[in-house]
Amino acid sequence: MKTMEAKKTTTPITTDEGSIVRKKAVKFTHDEIKERYRLENIRRIPNHRMNGFLKDISQADIDILEDLFLTTIYPEPDARYERDKSFESLIKMLKNPHKLTLIIPSLPSIALRHAIVFPTALRIGLNSVIAHSRSIKLENRLVSNLINIFHTTGKTITPSLIITPEEYFEAYRSIKYEEGKKMIDIAVWIVRAGKKKETVNSARAILSDVKDALDRIDEQNRNAGRQKIYPDDIGAIEYGIRTLDKISSCFDYFSPEKTDRLIKISHTVEMDYLNRNYGR
Repeated sequence: MKTMEAKKTTTPITTDEGSIVRKKAVKFTHDEIKERYRLENIRRIPNHRMNGFLKDISQADIDILEDLFLTTIYPEPDARYERDKSFESLIKMLKNPHKLTLIIPSLPSIALRHAIVFPTALRIGLNSVIAHSRSIKLENRLVSNLINIFHTTGKTITPSLIITPEEYFEAYRSIKYEEGKKMIDIAVWIVRAGKKKETVNSARAILSDVKDALDRIDEQNRNAGRQKIYPDDIGAIEYGIRTLDKISSCFDYFSPEKTDRLIKISHTVEMDYLNRNYGR
C-alpha cells in the first residue's frame, strides 16, 4: 500500500478548525481501536503471529485491555487537558538524575529507599510520561495532515465534518512508520511493566516523592511572592501516577501467565494494524 502525501498548503489553520478536526480524528481513532480489539477481529490475525496467545481469552478480558489503551494512551478530547500540557521539561528532568538532584537535594535518600529497583522504577515513571508526550505529537501530526488534505481538496471544516476512511488513512500514512512503531513499543513496555507490582509501586513512590519536592519548592516561591516554577511538571507527574495506578489495577484481574499473554496479544494486534496500513 503506497503512502500518499497531501500537497502542502499555506492556508493558515484556525483554532476552530483544529478543535473540530481533532475531535473527529480522535473519535475515528477510538472507533478503530474498538474494532481491532473485538475478539472476532483479533482471531482473523494469522495464527503464526498469535502463537496460541488466545487460549482461554474472553471478550471481557480483551475489554479490560482496550479500556487501558483508551483511558491512558488515547483519552477523549474533553478528558485530556492535563495530558496536553507540555511534558518536555519534566522528561528532560527525569532523564538527567544529576540535574534532578540539584533541584531535589533529597533525591539520593529517595533512591536509597528504593535501592535496587530505583533505575528501573525511574525508567517506568519516565516512560509513562514519554508515552503521553509521544502520543500528543503523533496526534498533532495526524490533525495537521488532515487539515492540509481538507484545505487542498476544498473540503469545508464545520462541526458536521465527516472524515472518510480514505482521508484518515492518507493522513495516518503520512506519519513515518517508525514513529508509530516507537509509540507502540513504549506503550507496550509500560503495560508490560505493570505486572511487576514491586517495581511499579516503587515508580509510583518515586514520582510522588519528586512531586512533593516540587510542590514544596513552588510553595516556598509562592510564600516569597515569586511565581511558581513547576505547575506543569507537577500536573504531568500526577497524570503519570494515575497511569501507573490504572496499569497496576488492570492486571489485578489476571494471573501472571494470562497477563503475559494479554500483553503479547496487545503488541501483536497493534503491530498487525500498523503493518497492514503501511502495506507491510
